[in-house]
Amino acid sequence: MALRKSLFKPPHENNTMDRVFDACHDEDGELQGDLTPLSWEDYFDEKIDCDVDANTRICAYVTGREAEGPVFILHHGAGHSALSFGVMTRRLSGMFGDKGCTVVAFDCRGHGDTKTGDDYDLSIQRLSEDVVGVYRSLFDESAR
Repeated sequence: MALRKSLFKPPHENNTMDRVFDACHDEDGELQGDLTPLSWEDYFDEKIDCDVDANTRICAYVTGREAEGPVFILHHGAGHSALSFGVMTRRLSGMFGDKGCTVVAFDCRGHGDTKTGDDYDLSIQRLSEDVVGVYRSLFDESAR
């Protein structure tokens, strides 16, 4: 519960999302300026193609792969991408002291840079297999 409270605490003056909003809007709240999306490199250490099977290459964004702390694998919802977790990843990464943590956010089938033989198989079985495949692709059997 403490982790959830810390991750989702109310915005404050130096909140990244507030700065993004302020940078994109004038004093009247109207959109302005450059609205080019931020790069994955602003939030993650690596962009890795995970070969899950012969027809599935899942694009994963990873931070802290060598950390000793917990591993978080983030699965986005429909209409989003792994990059939806950028700000959360930055915040989560700083919460585990010296041990750190590993954060893996991946583009689900049919989203972002992931390539599959069947982007329309969104069954819980297939999505679960994708999560396991990403984990196995990134970490050896002895990992955590």
